[in-house]
Amino acid sequence: MAAAAAVPSFFMYTSPELDFSWLRGCDGFAALLRTSYRERLAEVELHASLAAHERRVVSAHEAKLFYVPVWELASFRVGACNGTTHAGRMARAARALRAAPAYSLGSPRGTDHFMVSSGCIEANRRAAERLGALAAVLSHAIVGRDRAYSSFYKASAVGRCTIEIPYVSNAAIPAVASTPAYAAHEEAAASRERGRRWLLSFHGSLDVCCEPGRTVRRAARALIGAHNDTLVAHVPRKEYSQAEQEAAYREQAEAMLSSTFCLVPAGDNEVSSRLYSSIAAGCIPVVIANQLSGAFASVVPYHLLWLRVEEAAFVAHPRALLPRLRALTAPQIAARRAALRAHAADVLYAAPNSRVASNFLRAAADGCLAGKPSSLLGLFPPDHAYAHDRNFGVNCSCVRRPPRFWWQTSNARLLYAGRGKAPTEQCRCLHCATLCPHNATTDGQQGTHRARAHHSRDAM
Repeated sequence: MAAAAAVPSFFMYTSPELDFSWLRGCDGFAALLRTSYRERLAEVELHASLAAHERRVVSAHEAKLFYVPVWELASFRVGACNGTTHAGRMARAARALRAAPAYSLGSPRGTDHFMVSSGCIEANRRAAERLGALAAVLSHAIVGRDRAYSSFYKASAVGRCTIEIPYVSNAAIPAVASTPAYAAHEEAAASRERGRRWLLSFHGSLDVCCEPGRTVRRAARALIGAHNDTLVAHVPRKEYSQAEQEAAYREQAEAMLSSTFCLVPAGDNEVSSRLYSSIAAGCIPVVIANQLSGAFASVVPYHLLWLRVEEAAFVAHPRALLPRLRALTAPQIAARRAALRAHAADVLYAAPNSRVASNFLRAAADGCLAGKPSSLLGLFPPDHAYAHDRNFGVNCSCVRRPPRFWWQTSNARLLYAGRGKAPTEQCRCLHCATLCPHNATTDGQQGTHRARAHHSRDAM
């Protein structure tokens, strides 16, 4: 009960102009859920959790936060439906939200409203471009995104405060894991000294558009056929039929469920649904993405779950990864798998008693509204050049310490020195992805004091 009380209350808009759950009945929607595209639809998965959440209130006057359940990515992909178009739905949502009495209570308007979308770039359009007329209405809102974007990336951030949310894990994993064949496989794995069939697996494209993922994945080609206990499969990027997509999706699930370690390399960007699918499969993630934070990193001790490898170390000697993995003892592997199980509910929407919705609500209230520090995020000192977010009355957050690597060749603090280089789970200002100076605020008094003053002005 105490944990639930710490979660802020929220109001959820339910009119069809703002609640897009009716899109489930549109042609093509169900097909999206049967392929890897589902992993981008956090807006759909989080909606189910929030709709049934115990902190949801029916009176807007009792709410601290306001949920705008617009499924912008699903809408963009579905297109025309029931006499409406994507652009028309965005324009109608913008008019409805502007007219909502609760929208005008914040200062600036919409500051206490939130929406979620884990879509990055679709058909060369960023989130704000897909949202059309609605983007301006949400410009001061809290937005759950595929990563925490600073205000420099306005077209991707959309709102004034962004929170990294998990991608959806591979939906075929629980289906495969429930089969008698998988049960037999796990029983056999328990009797083997090294556990599951594969030491390490990867099933996906090794040709991506951008750095650093391009270099990292090209280096991963050295692992193809490197050993009979390693399964690294390159899946070319091309047009696949629905049946082929569904088959590939299941193959990836089967590989993860049969592997002790799962490779999670940087790709087109450094965030990845593969991380959360690995967690769902009980496969220890081997993360090769220097800028990856992980959703709710102040709550989830990722250093106990994954093995973080510096990109440069892997690129220089990709095959050296395998003997390092083999050197881990059975108790060390068991401890990480136990941590995966313990924290699965923090990042998996489909986990029993999932905590994803509660984690997001706390982050929105504490980080975005109150400007409180966390275990990983501090505050720039008041006299620091990066300190002030003058529009919202709370100091800019900074990252307390660099990530912990399991295998590295560089000094981590030097690697992340400079503006915008440190992974962060949340951003409400320009320089949030920056290591804190030594005199940064750690107790939160300054951040919460300024936030209280800001909300006092709202109440006048």
